Amino acid sequence: MANEILKDEQLTDEQLEQVAGGTIEELDKDVTFLQDIGLFPKFDRNGGFTISIDEISNIFANYGVKMVFSHDNPNEYSINDRSVTRKEALQRVLDVKHIRMNLDKYM
Repeated sequence: MANEILKDEQLTDEQLEQVAGGTIEELDKDVTFLQDIGLFPKFDRNGGFTISIDEISNIFANYGVKMVFSHDNPNEYSINDRSVTRKEALQRVLDVKHIRMNLDKYM
């Protein structure tokens, strides 16, 4: 039953976000988001700059979001020990910083 494919079931964008994506791609978009709102320095990607996953996780933690990087699965995000989507995690950072912006380009 668990392996049964439901042909008529359509996933929402939120559900797809939990299934689709990629860990490095997500991390890259997270860094761009953090740079755009001034929480992470902008850098020349060809300049040999190293990004620390712990540093990115710590920035999210400062805004009440736990981010766990995964090499094989989508990254995991949670707020108050409740699993949330990437979009909800990014929105939390915006809410705490009192910033209003569209998150579509980071999805």
